[in-house]
Amino acid sequence: MRRHFVLCSSGLLVLAFGGFATWILLLPRATAAGPPEPVPEGETRAVLSSLKPTKREPPLIAIVGINDATETTDYIIPYGILRRANVADVIALATEAGPVKLFPALRVDPDATIDEFDRMHPDGADYVIVPAMSRDDDPKVIVGSGFRRREERW
Repeated sequence: MRRHFVLCSSGLLVLAFGGFATWILLLPRATAAGPPEPVPEGETRAVLSSLKPTKREPPLIAIVGINDATETTDYIIPYGILRRANVADVIALATEAGPVKLFPALRVDPDATIDEFDRMHPDGADYVIVPAMSRDDDPKVIVGSGFRRREERW
């Protein structure tokens, strides 16, 4: 009985090692990485011009979330860091009145809804941060009426 156990265990060990060795041998070979392709000059200029400071000092940053479920770290970490750094006016927004349910566990009260923001700032935000959300089809986030005006400069 003991001999049978040792033979079976040895056979399983050999099969496991053989499978591992086969997997290692079938991995793709490493290729020599060359230098990355240069970014076209026009694209570089477009990106840099879009990041230039706005006429408003300090800039206005809107962080938009849906009330159903917005990713916790994507919503509150930029808000907290930017507010603490005091480099911009930062406003936390929601699609509807009421708390924003953060995924997986918290709830926060936003500063305003998107509609309230549009009334307070008809020129829109200078920068908009859109965190990960449980749904990507909310029309207020997709259209973001006040945000349309700023997109025209891109």
